[in-house]
Formats: sequence, structure tokens, C-alpha cells
Amino acid sequence: MTNIFVWANLLIGLFNVLPGLPLDGGRLVESAVWKLTGSQEKGTVAAGWGGRIIVIGLVGWFVVLPLLSGREPDTSLVLITMLVCGFLWMGASASIRQARLPLVEAGALAEPAVGLPESATVADMLALAPVPATGATPPSCCTARTGGRPPWSTPARSPPFPRQPPPPRP
Repeated sequence: MTNIFVWANLLIGLFNVLPGLPLDGGRLVESAVWKLTGSQEKGTVAAGWGGRIIVIGLVGWFVVLPLLSGREPDTSLVLITMLVCGFLWMGASASIRQARLPLVEAGALAEPAVGLPESATVADMLALAPVPATGATPPSCCTARTGGRPPWSTPARSPPFPRQPPPPRP
């Protein structure tokens, strides 16, 4: 019985090293092409297309080849092949799409923030808001206790939205 598990793990490991995304072998192809071209996008696209080629090869081997030889393919093997190939095709296609997206930098997503004391009023916060004519966005505000910690982070206090007790059972 142990022998079958050894062979199953070996087969899964070899399958995972095939050179196409989303498999681990695809990550190796992506890294190699990235190193050669200097472009991560080209590496991801190449590995994604490698994954698609693997799907075509698997369908050819397990579905088309038996049909061409005059045999009927095994139904369970065809279902497993379609399931695995569907997963691989979607993963490879998603990798190709993601590689073609523009890069987003964290600095572009950041907003200015201002810490206010816990005793601050709405008027204090509005005094920090820029003049509307400038078109600048107002800073995000956070109230803080002495030491800069938000009021709900102190262990002595409960969070701002305490959990409701469960309703009584009938």
C-alpha cells in the first residue's frame, strides 16, 4: 500500500515541475525569461503560454490520441483531464492578464493622515481641511491618546463596536 503513495507523490511532483503557469515549473520559466530579457512581464506571459501549451498537450494525450487510435477514451480519465486542464487554463490565462496590467505603486495609493488628540472637536478637524479652491483632498484623521495610540487599542477598554451577546435560547 505504501508503494502506491510513493508513486502518486512522485507523479504529482513531476507534474508540478512542468514548465507552465500556474505550476511551479512555470515559476522557473518565468524567472529564467525575466533574467534573460530583464522584463518580468515577458517572463510571466511566456510561462502563461507554456501553461496553455501543457493544457493542449494533456487534452491531446488523454482525449484526442485515444479517439485517433479508434479507442473510446475512459470517461473518468476524460473528466479528470478536463477538470485539471480547466484549472491550468484559467490559472495561465489569469497570469497572462495580470502581467499586462499597469503596475501600481503603494505611494500612489497612500493618503495623508493626521493624528488628533482624543479631545479634538469636528471644528479642529475641519481646520486641517484644505481650501476647496485648491482641489486638494483632506487628510484622513485619527484620534489618539497620549503616546499616539488609538483609544480602542488600550487593553483596559473594549473595541469601539462591542460584540453583542447571543440571543437567549427558548
